[in-house]
Amino acid sequence: MKVDYINFGSRIITGQENGIRYSREYSDSGLLVSNNEWEANSDRFVKSEHFDELGNIVESHKFSYSPNLIIERYKNKFQEYTRTITEEIKGERKYIKEIYNSKTRPANNYVMVSVRDLANKTVALFMNGQKLL
Repeated sequence: MKVDYINFGSRIITGQENGIRYSREYSDSGLLVSNNEWEANSDRFVKSEHFDELGNIVESHKFSYSPNLIIERYKNKFQEYTRTITEEIKGERKYIKEIYNSKTRPANNYVMVSVRDLANKTVALFMNGQKLL
């Protein structure tokens, strides 16, 4: 007697390859629905992608990391932006600079600078050159 296994609903497969942990969700028809990835050693989020029924990417969210720098990229059919965050310590202060650049809504672009002491208390906050705090 042969048994055919039938899945009802989606199926999630998790694993690890080349220092990346992943979670992939497949529809009940076997099509890839989403793919999420994290760095295995630090558990930092790296990538999330969602797909339509034809296998096309409909949403992509990616992060890249290097010392004192984080770059975030997001894209779907309604919006696309890049956010860059840098950290720099000068003397007794830590400067965190965030640059948001939207391709779909340029009016929302901004540059924010947060100045903190070494205890991580906010000392000053600037948005597009204007002092807020």
